[in-house]
Amino acid sequence: MSTGFPYNSTRDADYISFVTVCGLLISGILLFLYFINAVVYFTVIPWLLIELVYNALWCFFCFVGGIVGAVFSSKHAVGDVGYAASAFFLFLAMCVYGYYAFRLYLLYKQNIRLVIVTTETTTTTTTNHP
Repeated sequence: MSTGFPYNSTRDADYISFVTVCGLLISGILLFLYFINAVVYFTVIPWLLIELVYNALWCFFCFVGGIVGAVFSSKHAVGDVGYAASAFFLFLAMCVYGYYAFRLYLLYKQNIRLVIVTTETTTTTTTNHP
């Protein structure tokens, strides 16, 4: 039994769902790690490089997902407005991930590390007794 589509449309929706859900989960985990300051305390782990790779990879995945959604919505325009919306928001997410990856690349190139800055202050009090 043929549906008339040249390929299975659920694979497209599965890929778009995979990209968006995994991006949301990984971003949530990184946000939680920043929230509890794990990024600052575990200086052995190259957090900047991890975030750079993640953002560059997800920029590419959002680009591919946006193309998949745009192609599917252009071929089957009747009732598939959701694919056009997903393509728009995936291209928008691609721009955000790409910009942040570029900013992280500039920081990584300058060899900047996330560390705790501690300042020590000493106070000296003198009392004059008459």
